Amino acid sequence: MPDASAWREALAETHERLTFLVAQRLQGEGERLRVRGHALERASPARRIQLERQRVDDTRHSLELRLAHVLALHQEHLRGAGLRLHALSPLRTLGRGFAEVRQQRDGALVTSVRQVSPGDGLTVRVADGSFAAIAGPRLEEATADVEGASPLVVLKRGEASSAGRRGAALDEGEGSGGPA
Repeated sequence: MPDASAWREALAETHERLTFLVAQRLQGEGERLRVRGHALERASPARRIQLERQRVDDTRHSLELRLAHVLALHQEHLRGAGLRLHALSPLRTLGRGFAEVRQQRDGALVTSVRQVSPGDGLTVRVADGSFAAIAGPRLEEATADVEGASPLVVLKRGEASSAGRRGAALDEGEGSGGPA
């Protein structure tokens, strides 16, 4: 028969082994519980909602930046178009001493001396207003190079030769308004 001391030794070893196995099992189960808890946390609606909110915030911020950029581009394009319009403004041409001449009877723009007969009533528009003029006889110095000119390049005060005489006549109230 086994003696009591052998049993005590066997019992102590069994106790040690059981304590070790239980500790090991608890550690394994704890690790499994942490893994499942982490998976549950990742699958949590609250976590998904938080991630989606962040994604919406990031997208909104990106759209705001893009919109600001597009608006800045359009503003610059509009500013450039405004500058081009200003540069091409007929009023700027008038401001440089040119005039716009129209027939008084129908308001037609005079672009050629062939449209005007002596005695025709004309309306002459300059930078600061308009005045009436009466066409006189054609001047001999009118040349063909004016035919392709812009309708706004009609009269210019202070030019040399016959154009200077026309400007002087207008200044003196004699009223010549044919195109230059």
